[in-house]
Amino acid sequence: MNIPNLAVVEIKAFVPAKDFALSMAFYEALGFTRASVFDDIAYFHCGESSFLLQDFFVETHAANCQMHRLVENVEAWHGKAKAVAERFDVRVGEPE
Repeated sequence: MNIPNLAVVEIKAFVPAKDFALSMAFYEALGFTRASVFDDIAYFHCGESSFLLQDFFVETHAANCQMHRLVENVEAWHGKAKAVAERFDVRVGEPE
């Protein structure tokens, strides 16, 4: 029997953006690299983490959309995220 190769190379979430340009600036301020933009989708990465920002917004989906990222120094990242959040008038919760 021939076993098929089912290895997953990667998976990315599509993250909604109410204001596409502002959202791109926000993620760049957090330290993500905007690697490409094609029409209404921007590809962002930082280290091994990546996602696709989409110029698409549905309130119920956006209200439930979350990202979880594991980092080596949570205090440093939380401080950076809080500073960026103040600039962009968004909220950042406490680390868990």
